[in-house]
Amino acid sequence: MPGGARSHQASGAPYYHVMNRGHNREAVFGDEADFTHFLGLLERYRQRFPVPLYHYCLLNNHFHLLVACDQVALLSRWMAGLLRSYVYYFHRRYGFVGHLWQGRFRSLRWLRKSTF
Repeated sequence: MPGGARSHQASGAPYYHVMNRGHNREAVFGDEADFTHFLGLLERYRQRFPVPLYHYCLLNNHFHLLVACDQVALLSRWMAGLLRSYVYYFHRRYGFVGHLWQGRFRSLRWLRKSTF
């Protein structure tokens, strides 16, 4: 059963620290090819959706992204496509069956602060 909408995120808060990790904290990136593929997916989804990506950090069992997005629904669609695409890749490459990610992605938001 799909999860409900993320109601705790308000629109107009443009910066999000997005993260997710492997199920049971297991590795989701096995080697350099996995990191490279994930970065390629980030680029593909960055071009497909208007979600600016400022920084990223990929570790063996999780990742962090810093993005800006004025529409929370757009952020959810962007992440769903990115994570789903990587799961398909991972399942094909390793013959893996089952959950790859620990759950829905987490995101913390920051309000844009004035520089004046």
